[in-house]
Amino acid sequence: MWKSTILQFLQKFYSQESGYILINEKFNLTNLSTKSWRNIISIVPQDVKLFNCTILENICLSNLEKDLKLVIAHCEQLDLLSYFNQFPQGLLTRVGEDGLNLSGGQKQIVALLRALFTKPQLLLLDEATAALDPKTESFILDLLLKLKKDMGILLVTHKESTAKIADEIYEIENGTCKISNKLLITP
Repeated sequence: MWKSTILQFLQKFYSQESGYILINEKFNLTNLSTKSWRNIISIVPQDVKLFNCTILENICLSNLEKDLKLVIAHCEQLDLLSYFNQFPQGLLTRVGEDGLNLSGGQKQIVALLRALFTKPQLLLLDEATAALDPKTESFILDLLLKLKKDMGILLVTHKESTAKIADEIYEIENGTCKISNKLLITP
């Protein structure tokens, strides 16, 4: 329950009644405009919503002629072009209503690429690996490890296998957020 609320505060869907949220220990989230803040963040929700159109259209959500080259360059930069080339029509493969033609892992990868397409400074992931098989989870975690040097990543998860990539781990217990004393990886 609390994890979703924290993500909603970080997306500025709610304003706190008291206190403040500091970004990078110096910027008060309340003082940042919602529009400017949302221009530098992206979220991958637990329940991914895809449109009944192509993978490409689900990633860029805009002018296809203009963005096709950008999406291809983006896929190449993230080493994902060969992944999408496995689909019958590559990036032009239709996903079906709500992504019916894709597996859960494939939907998550499309949603992740959609979130990354805007080149966010902060990526929020809400249980992004919860329903994935180990192979797809590993694929996404490897990608996140590459990305974390270029952006902030806030990853909400119940899975220790996912939490292992975190630099810092916080636990929410009984409505209180605390730094975890569990060391999941050896530095």
